[in-house]
Amino acid sequence: MSNENKNTNVKEETTWTNFKFFNNQVKLKVIEKDDRQMYLADCRFMPGSVANGIDLGDQNGISGHMTVFLTEKQYFKAAEQKANGEQINVGLPSTQLKDGKIEVNFYNHESKEARTIPVNPFAASKANKAARDAFFERKDAEREQGKSLGAKTASARGASEKLDGQSQATPAKDNLEH
Repeated sequence: MSNENKNTNVKEETTWTNFKFFNNQVKLKVIEKDDRQMYLADCRFMPGSVANGIDLGDQNGISGHMTVFLTEKQYFKAAEQKANGEQINVGLPSTQLKDGKIEVNFYNHESKEARTIPVNPFAASKANKAARDAFFERKDAEREQGKSLGAKTASARGASEKLDGQSQATPAKDNLEH
């Protein structure tokens, strides 16, 4: 036997890219194919998920999505997270990549136009994380603004009540006896 590398027992190492999506961004599906079940997660990107200069979450009002095949264990874990209202973790193995890229699909229901953009999975994961972080920052800012507005409103209400109390004459008691 020659020294050619014909070892078929060597498995190519699978690398994983992990995504975390909000509960409403993921649809879980089970499909039957060739007498077996396949588990899928259809994951939509948030607007502001910019990877390679492309907003994966908003292309002319159309949200990009990727389809990930899940193992049975991953599917049931994601289903449990979805049922509990938690954020959903999706691991994308390198075996699902095409030429080292994920396919982000955009489909316009009105014009029936479909297109696919190949994106580096690590860049897509970072873009998704950045969009989620920006969402949390906006919500925190809104919450803080609401607190300060609430404090101002309470302060104004208290001042208004004090003014109302000073400007109203106390009603005279009726001293008539019957």
